[in-house]
Amino acid sequence: MLSFTILLLLFSSIVSALPSTPLKRDDSSLLTSDIDEFIQSVLTDWGTPGGVSVAAVLMNEDGSWTVDTKGYGNATADGTLIDSDTMLCIGSNSKQYNAISTGLLLSNKSLEPRLTTTTKMSSIFPGSWALMNDFATAESTMIDLFSHRTGVPRHDNMYSLDDTVDDLLNRVKYLKPSLPFRDQYQYSNIMYAIMSHLPTALLPSKIPFTRYVKQHIFDPLGLSATYSPMVAAQGHVLAQGFGRDGANRTENVFAMGTPRALEYWSKNVTEDGNAMSGAGGIIMHANDVAVWLQTLLLQGANPKTGEQVIPAEVLKSTSTGVSVVPETPPGTDTPLLYGAGQEIGTYGGYLTVGHEGDVAGFHSAMIRVPSAKLAVAVLTNDDTYGPSFIQVIKYRILDTLLGLNPTDWNSVYQQTVKAKYAASLAVTPPPSSPSPPSVAYTELAGTYSNGAYGELELCYLSDSSSCQDLLAGIPNVDDERPTLVAQWNKLWASHVFMRHFDGDIWILTLLDKVISLPERAM
Repeated sequence: MLSFTILLLLFSSIVSALPSTPLKRDDSSLLTSDIDEFIQSVLTDWGTPGGVSVAAVLMNEDGSWTVDTKGYGNATADGTLIDSDTMLCIGSNSKQYNAISTGLLLSNKSLEPRLTTTTKMSSIFPGSWALMNDFATAESTMIDLFSHRTGVPRHDNMYSLDDTVDDLLNRVKYLKPSLPFRDQYQYSNIMYAIMSHLPTALLPSKIPFTRYVKQHIFDPLGLSATYSPMVAAQGHVLAQGFGRDGANRTENVFAMGTPRALEYWSKNVTEDGNAMSGAGGIIMHANDVAVWLQTLLLQGANPKTGEQVIPAEVLKSTSTGVSVVPETPPGTDTPLLYGAGQEIGTYGGYLTVGHEGDVAGFHSAMIRVPSAKLAVAVLTNDDTYGPSFIQVIKYRILDTLLGLNPTDWNSVYQQTVKAKYAASLAVTPPPSSPSPPSVAYTELAGTYSNGAYGELELCYLSDSSSCQDLLAGIPNVDDERPTLVAQWNKLWASHVFMRHFDGDIWILTLLDKVISLPERAM
């Protein structure tokens, strides 16, 4: 604990010296014409077939607000443009709502027995909560799950859209930990899925998590936000996620290729939600995001009515650092601390609180600067490079509004992407005459079972014509090397490929067969 204590002391000393307000601006607009021009240039530089939705809010010295929301680029394949009312999925920025909903439950004085953030999970889910590590099973609390320190890594390929939270609870005990309990931060969607089950498990009404959030957060704040794509499309444009097909990345890493509008990742989810709703399911537009950012800066008060929708102590709890995030991303002056669905860091000498979100087709970045009463969010429907260029846009807006000397984040992130692509090409080729495995290829085919992941039926590609049926719609399958293939049907992977390398060494590849919608002129 010594290193963590030193880090907290360092962090505290930095925070104590932070500036309290941003520099004054002459322009009453937050998203100025210069920022408009910059965003358009970024979208061009990254060759995006989609676009971005942006929200920026600032509380003025007299308590009034300056709020700007705008859209840039394409929302859908038919050329509909993104505007402030276009609905996009915010991915893991949904986790904060999950943590806050738990805080609301803990604040419910009628709930018996009363719970705290240190309540053991084994007492909340008696008979069903268990991890592979017995000590972790007995000692895990809400804080451990929210701050990603159970010792269990992501294991994101163990669940499918058909799974319920009960399914995950029954299988999580078979997930192998990779670190000791409470040793280190390891991001986990599964733990947030489990935490989203609290309203259903604890309240007499057995209300679904998503309806609890709607009843206690969305509706009191007047938000159109939803967990259901079908509801999101009613009265609003629901953005389509965009992929890039056939792009020659060797010639131009950022080539657009042929834009493909992707089928929505959770298209059949209703307002009752699904197992992953609590981890990454919210869909909202920029005007909603602006209200949400104002609410956070107001410590839970509705910016339009002044009503205290979320207790201030709940927001403080979610924004209090517990775990140290091992990797420090570009733009962050200090190591990040993770609370509950929130990352705490510094930028340009300012304390910041925020998070990112990523699901198939959509990415988001939200950040607030509490001392400056400023917050910014950028959402995108570019599946390929969205995670990078929304950071570029976010930081440029912060540089401008905080009066900082602008950093060329566009070059920083583009160089990072180029380096990663170059590294992906520098692979070790298999030997020209590989040694055979210790078990014959044909004998390796068959059904394998795991308590967490379920069954996997491997087919030997060169041995059975039935394997070819599994490859329908999968391009450029290399069958020159002995290959085992299986249909996976998980949320983020549809197929498993095992290509022989040498001896008992195989190259494992997971592919996600994403359905693209019918082409339309853009």
